[in-house]
Amino acid sequence: MRKLIESTLVSLDGVIEAPERWASFDAEATALSIKQLGNYDAFVMGRVTYEKFYANWGHIAGNPYIDLINAMPKYVASRSLTETAWNATLLGPDPSSAITRLKDQPGKDLIKYGTSRFDDTLVRDHLIDEFRFWIMPVVAGSGQRLFEHVDTSGLDLRLTDERRLENGSVILTYAPGQRRCNTRAGADSSANHRTAGSQPVTTCLRDRRRRFMDNTDRGNKPDQADSDPRPAAVTFVTTEHFTLQGARAATIAESTGRATMFLSAVSGGLVALGLVATAAKTGVAFYMFGLILLPTLAFVGLATFHRVLQSGIEDLGNARRIAQLRDYYFDHAPEVAGYLPSPAERLPAPGLGIGLWQQFVTVAGMVAVITAVLAGSAGGLLAAVVSGHSLVAALVAGVVVAAAALTGLMRYQNSAWIRGTTASLFPGAEAGPH
Repeated sequence: MRKLIESTLVSLDGVIEAPERWASFDAEATALSIKQLGNYDAFVMGRVTYEKFYANWGHIAGNPYIDLINAMPKYVASRSLTETAWNATLLGPDPSSAITRLKDQPGKDLIKYGTSRFDDTLVRDHLIDEFRFWIMPVVAGSGQRLFEHVDTSGLDLRLTDERRLENGSVILTYAPGQRRCNTRAGADSSANHRTAGSQPVTTCLRDRRRRFMDNTDRGNKPDQADSDPRPAAVTFVTTEHFTLQGARAATIAESTGRATMFLSAVSGGLVALGLVATAAKTGVAFYMFGLILLPTLAFVGLATFHRVLQSGIEDLGNARRIAQLRDYYFDHAPEVAGYLPSPAERLPAPGLGIGLWQQFVTVAGMVAVITAVLAGSAGGLLAAVVSGHSLVAALVAGVVVAAAALTGLMRYQNSAWIRGTTASLFPGAEAGPH
């Protein structure tokens, strides 16, 4: 039978949150992490961890450690996801039974990275066979602690292995003690799935859950998978939702305002250039004014393009964070899933992977086109002066400069959208190997 092993980075003061801030891996630790990955067949993880790791590692290639992770199957526990990527499979409505079946299959062990809310289910049902804590020689100071929000009242651990690394880290391996509630169906079916104390499994689990609930203030208890969310948590999530909506409105307003100012400046500048051309009869004054005005407007367009693109990516980030907050409501009220769009549906990213034309209909795309035309006009005007007023030279130079400018701006926009769409919403998942 395969084992489920949980490996967690822990600071000296028990913090596990955002290990990228305090965990460090030297060559020895990295080599050991890669070697240990060879002992596993697949990952087990909750939805939040799956989305963190996929956002940070799913698009990376060429790193030996991450390449191994990307290639391994993943089994995800979620009540809101309907489809997955990254070699992932949903565990279904009963993750405990699904994991039990996986453990009964032949093959190498299963691995879970990090302690999370999902551990409350795994620890309760005695599904973790080994806890491996990488104790880092640092004091994090603040952050989520080990086993925070996890009912460990039935968890008895015994030390089975200890390993010291040259960087001062210590790897402590613990195995759970006697299982008082064996949930593995079929392991003892003739005895009605009874434990060593002859207590039925269902009764054992129910009693342990009831004792925990009875000994905990309902308004301040940890957030359990099958209990109501804390009022304070709901208030915080709702407030954050409205804050992000306000931030979206601000970024959209700024983007629209900057584009409007740019168009007004271009319109006024071109009117002035026309008046100068009429007065000077396209003489020296016209060329001098044009060679000053057009590059200036092109520079203003470049700055406007960059900022409205930033605003668009900021708006996308805020929208993705709102979608993450919606997951919280889906987790605690799955019955509304049939009336609202699924949080698993990906948000559209304008200009990203949906055709060349889409890049031109964004605000940044519109500004890029106008800026390229201004740059091409400046280049054509300069070529006309240099070539002795040759129309062909002016047209060729203008088209080449405009095409080059537009191509460069569009490629930059597309790469920026890709970075913005794949950027992690959970920086803590960017930690090194376990």
